[in-house]
Amino acid sequence: MAEAAAAADAVVAAAAARRKVTDEALAAEAGAEAEAVTRAREAAEEAMIQSLRGVLWKCSGRFPRFLPRFMYVARRDEGGLAICYRSGDVDGSGEGELREIPLESLLKVAILDDLRYEFEVQSSGRRARYRFRVANAEQLEIWTNGLNALRGKEQVGGRLFPFPAQSVVL
Repeated sequence: MAEAAAAADAVVAAAAARRKVTDEALAAEAGAEAEAVTRAREAAEEAMIQSLRGVLWKCSGRFPRFLPRFMYVARRDEGGLAICYRSGDVDGSGEGELREIPLESLLKVAILDDLRYEFEVQSSGRRARYRFRVANAEQLEIWTNGLNALRGKEQVGGRLFPFPAQSVVL
């Protein structure tokens, strides 16, 4: 009887050891999968950041006119991302005073005018609203969708309130 109990205990111990090895293997596999997903997200974010570079026309704060600025999204020294530009820099030469609009301060990124390719960025920072123009519809979508994705807000084409298909009257 004692031998049967010892044999049963050995079987239970062996099963527990196999389960532990299996659980550890599953945990390692899940950890590797999670790490791969994280690397893929980081790579997608870097690709998005690299696509958000080029000349935009920024509406002047003093006069209602648009001035060309080479703009890009970059990582800040303090952490986080920012829309960066230099006053007077139209070709990316790096001349002029660096200005930053932190993405964490953005409240809204929305298309204002599809025909003029204009969009607006609302910020909680020093200057509340920034108005930009791009060269074409493709750039308009790239900038509005890219900024919204990087700030963690998915919006269709930069439009805050897209009309549902059911509400369209023909």
